[in-house]
Amino acid sequence: MTATMLRCANCLAPLRLDMGPISTCTYCGAQTRIDEPARIAKPPMASGTRLADTIAFVTQTSRKVPLLEANAPVPIHQTLTLSTSRDNQETLEVSLVQGSDAITSFSFPLQQRAPRGVPKIALTVRVSATGAMSLTLSEQGAANALDRDGLEARVVA
Repeated sequence: MTATMLRCANCLAPLRLDMGPISTCTYCGAQTRIDEPARIAKPPMASGTRLADTIAFVTQTSRKVPLLEANAPVPIHQTLTLSTSRDNQETLEVSLVQGSDAITSFSFPLQQRAPRGVPKIALTVRVSATGAMSLTLSEQGAANALDRDGLEARVVA
């Protein structure tokens, strides 16, 4: 049986389509639903593609912390280490914006209950050459992680 090949939306590595409805990239670990046409990787944009606007993490006090700067060449990724703002915090509110537009917003449940500043949460944002964006959160010292795929960043050629 000959396997059909597509490319990962995150890193453009080949994906096998004969593995079921969800294919996991063997290079970057991103998962792609291959039974949904909108989720199949778009071809990469022209060389020199860059982010249109800065992508930032919005804190609970509405302060924007830049993650990826405008005009940064793609593909690109950045990791930011976050922590809690109060003692025994149960969730971390995650909001990402690009320019003035919201990309995603959700609550990340924490397993560790500790004084503020003690739990460490790694937030990694990846933008592929096609503008596909993925977000990974992992709580250090706990088996607690979350992956969000299918997000889109604005890029310009």
